[in-house]
Amino acid sequence: MPELPKRRRSSLTQISRMLEGTLKRHGITKQVTAAIIVDRAKEILAEMVADSPLAQDACVVSYAAGILIIGCANAPATFDITSMIPTILARIQSEIPEADITKIIARVQIEKGNF
Repeated sequence: MPELPKRRRSSLTQISRMLEGTLKRHGITKQVTAAIIVDRAKEILAEMVADSPLAQDACVVSYAAGILIIGCANAPATFDITSMIPTILARIQSEIPEADITKIIARVQIEKGNF
């Protein structure tokens, strides 16, 4: 892989610092981090249930205070996801080490969207 020119590397560092500063000034660092964790956890869950009926019935809906919520379309899907929680947690913790997920809760959630 070719070495990036010094000027470009410093530009990326400056942009990164500006972005961090903006997030801190507006007090939205936690919210942006939570949104990134939810998006990545959605991808991981989708990969894990891709070839099963759960692909349409379960989705990560929120993350707060170390708790990840998986919304399920019905009780049987909730039961199946609950049995997979240790595997899901291990996979997410290995792929998103900065996410401090301590617990995953699967619940029936008929409404669509993130809460």
